[in-house]
Amino acid sequence: MAITKVYSPSAGATGPAGPTGPTGATGPTGPAGAAGLTWQGTWASTTAYVVNDAVSYSGSSYRRLVTGTTSTTPDVDTTNWAVLAAQGAQGAQGNTGAFGVTWKGTWGAAVAYAVRDAVLYSGTSYRRTVAGTTSTTPDQDSTNWTVMALGVNWRGTWASATAYALGDAVYYAGTSYRRLVAGTTSTTPDLDATNWQMLAQGLRLGTWTNITLSSGWSAYTSLGHSVPQWRREGDIIRLRGAFGKGGSTWTANGAPLTYDPAWGPIPVSSQTVTLSGGSTVMGRLSIWGSSSASSGIWELAVSGSTAWMPLDGVQLYWPAS
Repeated sequence: MAITKVYSPSAGATGPAGPTGPTGATGPTGPAGAAGLTWQGTWASTTAYVVNDAVSYSGSSYRRLVTGTTSTTPDVDTTNWAVLAAQGAQGAQGNTGAFGVTWKGTWGAAVAYAVRDAVLYSGTSYRRTVAGTTSTTPDQDSTNWTVMALGVNWRGTWASATAYALGDAVYYAGTSYRRLVAGTTSTTPDLDATNWQMLAQGLRLGTWTNITLSSGWSAYTSLGHSVPQWRREGDIIRLRGAFGKGGSTWTANGAPLTYDPAWGPIPVSSQTVTLSGGSTVMGRLSIWGSSSASSGIWELAVSGSTAWMPLDGVQLYWPAS
């Protein structure tokens, strides 16, 4: 039997695209969408509503189902109203805030105060912590009163014999201080940090004080001053006038200069200023301080090539230690 070979032909090239077919017929119209809403604000029983009107009532919103006027509230009238958005549940109660105070004015010993009553005493305000009447002043009664705001009670110039209360404020040597502990103390506020607190530091401007001359020293009045003087201006000691011993050349110590012991102990040391007149060195002025604050003495040491020592314009910086 003879076998015949069968050959499959290869695929030919793709032919050109055919023409576009005709447009199909229009499909049927889809169903109508849901009707929108007309917002009418807060529900009112006398308003004539139409279908799809929307209102708010008691935190929820409603849509009208039937045209008309009804006096029944939307939350119970399911025939005419459908809920759109219901009011949410009430949240948890927050923490209780801090209580305020009841201002009662100036403290009085005979007044019966309630808790959280607030008063003013010696420039400071206090809040009552325990109801009742107490004769002890608020600044001394931490059991019944607590400080709200520290203030001051201005008492003027400090006096050693005055009994001061907590919060009293005084003036001393150009600076103001507030009392920290009630009582009487003879130590000046600038040296008593236990009982006084500085409020505002000022400039101590002293008065001109005569320099005591001795041992043959004398004032030189030709410069316009009858006697040499000094005064303190803050931490500056200013001198004026002139003095000497009348010789042509001299070196000597003397001329005690008193100072205020309240400034504090003066260190045992010296400060020296060279004084010049034109191109001529007039001399030197040095000041020594006593080691004892209570002695209240400085010494002027002068030396020079002229008969007199002019002091006008001399300024020495010497803060209290």
